Amino acid sequence: MKKRLIQFALLLCLMALTCAAAQASESEGAPTSGFQNVSKQAAYQTVIDMTPQSDKGAAVALGDNGQYPGAAKMELTYKQAQQGQEYALFVLTDKNPPTADNIAYIDQKTADASGAVTFNIYPKKLPETSSGADYTVYMSSNTDASAGTGITTYTEIASFRYYAAATVKLGDVDEDTEVTAIDARITLQMASGIIEERDQTERQKAAADVDKDTEVTAIDARMILQFASGILETFG
Repeated sequence: MKKRLIQFALLLCLMALTCAAAQASESEGAPTSGFQNVSKQAAYQTVIDMTPQSDKGAAVALGDNGQYPGAAKMELTYKQAQQGQEYALFVLTDKNPPTADNIAYIDQKTADASGAVTFNIYPKKLPETSSGADYTVYMSSNTDASAGTGITTYTEIASFRYYAAATVKLGDVDEDTEVTAIDARITLQMASGIIEERDQTERQKAAADVDKDTEVTAIDARMILQFASGILETFG
């Protein structure tokens, strides 16, 4: 009962406060997002090009730890295709046969006169707050194996990892780029059950848990309010 009274009193205080702009405190060490550990099977090192790109199509340079930060898609070109033949590309979340549950990307293209076929991979099922997910790339074609060369059957050709760590700003629960009394009020509503857990997103939970104890409580709401009002300078 005492805990509920404290929460209710804090909620009243929060509702009476005006929204105050504050410095945004970003989660420490969180990368942005992109591809990493891009790898081709040994047999296809020279006949496949894999180029991580921004959403607008600009190539993204390799950074630290094998990462291509900011890459949103990957251009994959198979250079040993036969003109006029159909090639299908599968990006799977595991190494099992493709099903509705493990297909992250699928497309089919016809090889052009240059003997190349190019796909733009936009992986689905990306992790929202986890450190990343691994993907395996397969290709198949309708080329007659007895007369053709290159990929003729369902073949594993490459793999990569896509990371999409939570890049939320601590305290910015409503994600308006500022930490204010409104964020504290939302956090208290989450902690008290006014906003039910099923209606809370993973990003909201990560932003609200400013004391990093894996739970959203009235303590988090109080700290956010203190930060918004300038009493706290950081959440660390």
